[in-house]
Amino acid sequence: QVTDKISRYHLAEEFSHVRLFHEMFRTFQLDRVEWVPLGPLMQKVYKIFPHVPERLMSAPAFVTELMGITFYQHLDHLFDSVLADEPEACARVRELLHEIMVDELAHIGQRRNFLGPIGIRCAHKMVRPLYRMFFRDIPESALLFDVDQMIQDGLSFDYNSVAPELIARSWVPSYCR
Repeated sequence: QVTDKISRYHLAEEFSHVRLFHEMFRTFQLDRVEWVPLGPLMQKVYKIFPHVPERLMSAPAFVTELMGITFYQHLDHLFDSVLADEPEACARVRELLHEIMVDELAHIGQRRNFLGPIGIRCAHKMVRPLYRMFFRDIPESALLFDVDQMIQDGLSFDYNSVAPELIARSWVPSYCR
């Protein structure tokens, strides 16, 4: 089905964001960073994910898109304080991050289009456990982020929390504008 193809295309696009993150590392002359493989549980999840029918994958995929945008919004807010003495680097990594955020916003809209009322309720129940599972794999997250606040941001996501210039560059469903 077309929806399955769109879903798999978006999954592949998520992996292309690694290129933009690598460019962020290069900005800090960390171009020899080694990408550590996912933990065993996440490896299994990502092996199974592309084979799950869209009707079953929509709710968890929607939650992962929400997780992405809330993570990136929190990261974006950290740049000003963490990179206060490096304005050029701050501008460059923000530019790269915003490229990713534009994609994430479109993915949220696309995923939302395929969720009915049952899917929305399922997604809502998945936010807490999926966010916690993801951030548990990143030991530094407890030091950098307020994971509980990120969960709340995911549960209450609204396009109004996103900078208008990012919305203008992304695709957002008309009923969300």
